[in-house]
Amino acid sequence: MQIILTPLLIRFLLFNSPLQTRITSHLSLPLSLSRPLSLSKMPRNSIVAAFPRDLIEEVLARVASDSPTPLRDLTNLRRSCKVLYEMSKSREVGRRMAVEREGMLSWWDREKFLDLIRSCAKSGNLEACFVLGLDEFYNKRRRAEGLRHLREAAAGGHRAAAYAAGMLLFRRPSTRRLGIEQLESVADVGGAAAVGKWRREAASGVRAITWKRWRRRPLKRSSEEGPCADRRCGAAAAAAEKGGGEWWWEGEERERRFCSRECRWRHEYYKFIETI
Repeated sequence: MQIILTPLLIRFLLFNSPLQTRITSHLSLPLSLSRPLSLSKMPRNSIVAAFPRDLIEEVLARVASDSPTPLRDLTNLRRSCKVLYEMSKSREVGRRMAVEREGMLSWWDREKFLDLIRSCAKSGNLEACFVLGLDEFYNKRRRAEGLRHLREAAAGGHRAAAYAAGMLLFRRPSTRRLGIEQLESVADVGGAAAVGKWRREAASGVRAITWKRWRRRPLKRSSEEGPCADRRCGAAAAAAEKGGGEWWWEGEERERRFCSRECRWRHEYYKFIETI
């Protein structure tokens, strides 16, 4: 394995055209790969050490982000030489690690999976922050820590994390206003269709990290809250003007009419729970 990995790494480098100029200038290798590279007489680290460290980091980051089995491939590269071992642990590689492709690891070795998630989250990996936030909130019952990770991912542009954080904030009367603001920032990007997309992704994340489906729970109400008096609240927007049409729980995602911001997101909360 150690003899084969280094030539394969070089082939990977050479087939990425934006990197060809830098690579060939350091190795003086031809671009044609019609014959296999002969590295059997070279020291194990010398060929990799010929590359600039930022270039090695970029290649490893591409392996982490593009490989269908990123953890296995990085583990094999780490075993090939010290340079790759050290550079594979850089913050940039962890930030770009495709942790969503390691879902099966959570079934075979959950602790190893969570160690990977924690490590990548420390590097600023948005998907890892999303998964870690759900694990902290639902499995470990650490509400504040879970919300911190979810909001960190949301601040980086992870829409499913923003949706999940908004739902968790909305459920409590004391943080409902913050939840509405969080959810409306998601809805502003793509409307009802986008909200439906992020709802399904957030619900899928909850099921994956908890390994179960959730029962529908009633919202906690403050003492001054009352039921919605508008019987048309939740109807499809176009149909509501005509006095008929589908209600909020029927049909595909579409723009709907609600009597208030809170009613809109109360209905969305129940749809989220039912999706889980």
